[in-house]
Amino acid sequence: MMDTGYHILYETGLFGGIDEDDLQTMLTCLHTREAQYRKGELIFQEGDVIQEAGIVLSGRVHVVQDDFWGNRHIVSIVPEGNMFGEAYACLGNEKLRADVRAETDCRILFLNLQKAMHVCKNTCPFHQKLVKNILYCIAGKNLNLAAKIQHTSRRSIREKVLSYLSEESRKNGSSYFTVPFTRQQMADFLAVDRSALSKELSRMQQDGLIEFERNQFHLKLGK
Repeated sequence: MMDTGYHILYETGLFGGIDEDDLQTMLTCLHTREAQYRKGELIFQEGDVIQEAGIVLSGRVHVVQDDFWGNRHIVSIVPEGNMFGEAYACLGNEKLRADVRAETDCRILFLNLQKAMHVCKNTCPFHQKLVKNILYCIAGKNLNLAAKIQHTSRRSIREKVLSYLSEESRKNGSSYFTVPFTRQQMADFLAVDRSALSKELSRMQQDGLIEFERNQFHLKLGK
């Protein structure tokens, strides 16, 4: 019987269409291992060459880049039930261009995706399905990255914020939603100065475009 904590794996696109019996065999085939990390701990470091991807069983992970002067940029957030490092793990020889850190205490399941890139000697019936699912996952990540580029490519801080908040509203299906960032993290994600972001949010509230308290937002049509 599969570990009850692993049922969250069915929320990942990687295991779509695979039943529980096959999943147990697959986890063995992919040489899975589990590890726990404390908040702020480094999971992967920029420059690492990896063959494993990670799935967040509990907690939340951030993919971050620091420039030469120490300015931090959040590339992506990886919530519970989502995967990170899959593109690098599939390539197997490309150095990571960002750090992966535990944003909260985390429980991570690592899978050796290099095993999925070659024909399994056991001729597992789900192998082809797994490869297809990996492609879907990578394609989905590319779409998320494209959405982020749309936010950060806007000229003004207000335009960046409106683009990001509009996307969050669409994802949540409501004009009321909670963003997964502190104010500093939101600034790092949008590549803007934190104090300038806070000032712009206050101006946007005064202009009747938004209401917010900490990381809870309500989008309005304006005055």
